[in-house]
Amino acid sequence: MVVFDATMLLLLLRPNSGRPRDSAGNPVSQVEERIAHLVQRLERMRTRIIVPTPALSEVLVHAGLLVLRSLRRYPGTPRSRSYRSMPLRP
Repeated sequence: MVVFDATMLLLLLRPNSGRPRDSAGNPVSQVEERIAHLVQRLERMRTRIIVPTPALSEVLVHAGLLVLRSLRRYPGTPRSRSYRSMPLRP
């Protein structure tokens, strides 16, 4: 199981959303190819990708309806499922 944060999710759904920078401040090369390779590898390994609700919310705030349209591409994947957040109790 791996967890995607808002940055990874946005890069997956909207590859043209901008290029992340490395620790030296330089743009990362071949972002789309790297994301595609990671997802293919995770699918081959049958690894579940978890997207926390706050990460999805952040992506929706920044990208809105365009991301919702992109999400419709993935509903039929055999390993996709949505979970409801449980409230934290003190």
